[in-house]
Amino acid sequence: LLAATASAGYAFIWVNDGLMMAETAAIAMATATMLVAVRFWKEPGRRAAVILGVVGGLAALTRAELILYLPLVAAVVLVRSALPWRERILRYTCCGVAALAICMPWFARNIATYDAPVFLSNGIGTVLVQANCDATYYGSDLGYWQVSCGNPPPYGPEGQILGEYERDLVVRQRASEYISANRSRLLTVVVPARVGRMWSVYEPIGQLRKDVLVDRRSMSVSLLGLAQFVVLVPLAVAGMVIVRRRRGPLLVLAAWIPIATFTAATTFGNTRYRTAAEASLVILAAVAADALLVRLHRNRTGRDQPVEASQPPGGSS
Repeated sequence: LLAATASAGYAFIWVNDGLMMAETAAIAMATATMLVAVRFWKEPGRRAAVILGVVGGLAALTRAELILYLPLVAAVVLVRSALPWRERILRYTCCGVAALAICMPWFARNIATYDAPVFLSNGIGTVLVQANCDATYYGSDLGYWQVSCGNPPPYGPEGQILGEYERDLVVRQRASEYISANRSRLLTVVVPARVGRMWSVYEPIGQLRKDVLVDRRSMSVSLLGLAQFVVLVPLAVAGMVIVRRRRGPLLVLAAWIPIATFTAATTFGNTRYRTAAEASLVILAAVAADALLVRLHRNRTGRDQPVEASQPPGGSS
């Protein structure tokens, strides 16, 4: 109930809903994936593995990077289980096959449409070329992206307009060359700036202004979200400590945080890119808030109350 209440009030959870963007579906599927992953962690049966694969596959169709959660969490849960290795491998396979079955119609459509295999999307080249240029390495858009970095538009050898896949290959190669020539700057300055932008520790207000300009977010709602975020983060850190001490499913609940960080580090910093991680923050903060309420209630009544009812489900991740 605490997590549901916080989700309803936390601006960065619902700020994208009126913009008709993928994040609305992504945050719902990220939360659903955590729910079924907790059940899989409690009882890693074959049916639970299939359900996790189905929900994880649906999550990947909302935003491509969400596919990273499934193999990571399923592997760690099964490695730490007491099942025989044959059963662990079987359940991991069930999970992967179920996810593949969900994504297969989209894969088939893309393979039939393009001359070369395209699975979830073909926009990585555009993202990379707009995030790796002088403006984003040395200019005012450090760690962000700049649409002009994609210029000049790629054309074929005879000046013809290229298809989506061919165009993506050209700009991806252009981005790779720039990254290779500026690798030291990328690792020491740009990646920290990208991660800092996403987590609102580098130019937080400036990044909100960019969000308003590019993503058409409300500035007042964004400022509200930033204030709430500042409160949620220490609570979420406390929640991580509590879940760990209770030997709860820490990885299951917190995996979206490193996944979002990796996404920003390899592309560009954007508040919107931490959408899935917002769900983790809210749930972990709710764990800390619940523990605080239990302690306050004990102090007020002077009686010991059972802790188990307030704990997140299960043991260690």
